[in-house]
Amino acid sequence: MGASLKDIFGEKIVLFMAQKRSKKLNDHEKKTIINSYAIGISPAVVAGQLEREVGCIMTFYSRYKFNLTLPPKEKKSKGCIQGRMCLIIKLAVLENPKLSVSKLAQKIKEYMPSQPWYPKGTCLRKFLKSNNFVKRRPALKPPLSNSNRLKRLAFAKKWLINGVCTLENVIWTDETRVASNPNNRIVELWTNLKNVPEQIKMHSGGNSVMFWGCFSRHGTGPLTSILGTVDHKEYINILKDNLIPEVNIAKATIPGTWRLMQDNAPCHTARPVKAFLARNNVEFIEWPPYSPDLNPIENIWHWMKCILETEYPVCNSAEEIEERFLEIWGRITPEMCSNYCGKYEKRLKAVIDANGGYTKY
Repeated sequence: MGASLKDIFGEKIVLFMAQKRSKKLNDHEKKTIINSYAIGISPAVVAGQLEREVGCIMTFYSRYKFNLTLPPKEKKSKGCIQGRMCLIIKLAVLENPKLSVSKLAQKIKEYMPSQPWYPKGTCLRKFLKSNNFVKRRPALKPPLSNSNRLKRLAFAKKWLINGVCTLENVIWTDETRVASNPNNRIVELWTNLKNVPEQIKMHSGGNSVMFWGCFSRHGTGPLTSILGTVDHKEYINILKDNLIPEVNIAKATIPGTWRLMQDNAPCHTARPVKAFLARNNVEFIEWPPYSPDLNPIENIWHWMKCILETEYPVCNSAEEIEERFLEIWGRITPEMCSNYCGKYEKRLKAVIDANGGYTKY
């Protein structure tokens, strides 16, 4: 048998021989060995051409012939979670949704100590995903007691009649604090895989400004910054300088009943404030406690803060915060206001469907 492997299998064997050899036979080598044995080439010749040991060639071919006589291998997945283990996993997750996958695996071992096999992390994640369990960040919501739920439910039923919102024209107001380095918001960044993004966390100090603003479905009103803390006297001055002129213009230009929305902060519900609104013929809404999801201006604040954090550098002073926030306020269009306030009946219906509980807004 003077023929070489090059003559039998062509130029590919030469290119393959030039590559770096590994201890494990690859698919091309295995195929070469099988075909060489089929046409009667000795193991020594094959080993010389493949630059392998003769024992390696003979061991592979003997195992290959032995495996040909075996029945087809039946694959059984060890990761198959069945029976009582499924129930234990679901109960453990429902009992403590904060469990990590490793802690969940420990729980299974505690409940089933005599089990011959326990699922690992990947298997548990696949099982939970297939059963509609997804771990994600919860949305921050205010505390709601049973009495607060009933008040929210009564508010929704009062203003939603036969699926129609009976609140005509509302001036939505609120205060918000804008910080240069907010610790409760994590901004996502595009970065290289090798670089870990960092966000400065201020334990104390930093710059922040408090703002009061108002808007309706027809457009925005004034936005003003507040110095220091707000008591009922300071709040009356804010209403006198900013709200009352806005209400008078609205009543003169747009027909219908105009109402003021303000939350239940102590400076808002003080008797002097209510007396001031009554003297100026401003009707205000009895607002349910802990209901930021019912106030569209919260969505305005969220949008503005996102713009401030993503499109501007970090503010180095309170003056920069005020300047940039006022600039962003000026970018709000009447169409945006109409979208935020429009179809308010959906918010009211969501409260009724949740029986006074949390909504997605």
